[in-house]
Amino acid sequence: MVISYLISCYWGKVKLNLALILLLIDTSRYLLYHDNMKKISIADARSIAREVASRHPEPRFYRECGEGMEISKNIYDSDPLVLRFREYLEGMGDDFGHGLLHSGLVAVDAGAIVATELGGAEEIVKRDVVLVQVAGLLHDIKRKDKDHAAKGAEEAARLLKDVGLADEEVGIIVFAIANHEAFKETGETADEDGRLISDALYDADKFRWGPDNFTTTLWEMLSFADIDIGLMLEGYSSGMAGVERIKDTFRTNTGKKYGPEFIEIGLRIGREIYDRLVEMRGE
Repeated sequence: MVISYLISCYWGKVKLNLALILLLIDTSRYLLYHDNMKKISIADARSIAREVASRHPEPRFYRECGEGMEISKNIYDSDPLVLRFREYLEGMGDDFGHGLLHSGLVAVDAGAIVATELGGAEEIVKRDVVLVQVAGLLHDIKRKDKDHAAKGAEEAARLLKDVGLADEEVGIIVFAIANHEAFKETGETADEDGRLISDALYDADKFRWGPDNFTTTLWEMLSFADIDIGLMLEGYSSGMAGVERIKDTFRTNTGKKYGPEFIEIGLRIGREIYDRLVEMRGE
């Protein structure tokens, strides 16, 4: 009996990612072996994770791309269309670790990547930053569905009707959302701005596979599914291997320069968290 039996009422519709990789184990073996071990709450594990992360450096991206970050943050806090979809996400809640907190970080980082890649040409930068931020906010609106990127792209196309964007701009956002999943072939586009926005969305989303995965997303997903920490620990090493694979998938020049460091910092945090949790459980 595997963990999918315990959560089949929900997880059957969810795409595998880090948290699920961590959980694909033999549940009966776990129950027999771990009955007498100390239970650790998800709240305690999250606190440990954040304490561990606080002792690790912030990725260089935020220091060395400061000008792009400033441009992106200013647009994120002032553009009417971006504010509209921020409000939309606030109404959807933040369970499962893929609500406004996650998507907002993706949107701002993606905007910074675009601004850094383009430089100059202020009006072009602003237009493309707005488009990639809207894509960032909407990219996981169907995160709980199978084929969430394709379903999310369809839903985004519906939401973007009559919001003042040209058909070409809507198409750019939809294309980016449809192509943001890892380890999948990407679609083709002859539009250079469309390719940049798609690649920037991907890279900013995969930045979250670094420290954020271990300080926020993992615990939100475990809490949502009410999964015991011991189950997660059983598959932890295979999950870490999955994170490691992301390092070679970044797409923009900025992502290729800074993305691997996000992942390395996340892996170091993840290994330390694992050691702390195992020690606490008395294994």
